[in-house]
Amino acid sequence: MSDPRRTGEPETARLQVREREGDRLDRYLSTHLSISRTRAADLIAAGCVRVNGAPVRKSYVPDAGDVIEAEIPAAAPTALEPEDLPLEIVHEDEHLVVVDKPAGLVVHPAPTDEAHRALSDALSRRQVRRGYVAAAWGGLEMEDDGLTIDRPIGRDPNDRKKMAVVEGGRPAVTHVRRIESWRSAELLAIRLETGRTHQVRVHLRSLGHPVVCDPIYAPGWERGFLGAGGRWAEALARRAQRLFLHAAHLAFEHPLTGEDLSFRADLPEPLASAVDWARQSGHADSQSPAGQSR
Repeated sequence: MSDPRRTGEPETARLQVREREGDRLDRYLSTHLSISRTRAADLIAAGCVRVNGAPVRKSYVPDAGDVIEAEIPAAAPTALEPEDLPLEIVHEDEHLVVVDKPAGLVVHPAPTDEAHRALSDALSRRQVRRGYVAAAWGGLEMEDDGLTIDRPIGRDPNDRKKMAVVEGGRPAVTHVRRIESWRSAELLAIRLETGRTHQVRVHLRSLGHPVVCDPIYAPGWERGFLGAGGRWAEALARRAQRLFLHAAHLAFEHPLTGEDLSFRADLPEPLASAVDWARQSGHADSQSPAGQSR
């Protein structure tokens, strides 16, 4: 393992732990410093990280009141080569780029610069507003003004590659509003108050109404419906072809200029076509146009 100190002049990051989150130190640093878990572990192993003035192992679990100091060197030049891809750039300036990322595109982390850290801090303070559109199996019980799911999320104790609603997990709050009801599914507008891994998918699955075509939390769910509803569900899944979860709205304050930025993205194909088909073949009720979120 190379010494992370050799990659450039380090800067010191100082974190005050407000509450015990249950994550070990390398994962905690990855989340709060927006660096990879591998890089966090390398920094700890190289002695670049101290908790309350003393070196600790990466397995240490930060507790409320702990003060963590980390020397973070400038990132070493990368050998990655750019690729010519048809990306839709919706905003670009000298500090940041907002991209309407297509499904399946892997994003490589960039060096932790000033704009990145400011956005990460805004996320932790719940100042970044994110709206999604999702299709979920079945029909959720909710009031006219929607549903709030407030359930903690952590690693699934039975499968560490998954997340789950677990006692002692990190707080997670999701606001859901029905857009349309169909035969065996419904279209939802979703607003996140927190940003946990797989939060929308885990919360909806915990209610027994997982996201349509979710290959991790509800594979083959459409085959559980009976009769005409089952045939309709399987037809919807064939048309959707992918996880039916779309980032429809993003709003935040520019981390350096303070400008209010807001962006919306229409449903991509094949999800948009699947919605058109569902409206024609299994439409029951409509409350607002798809793509709108509170």
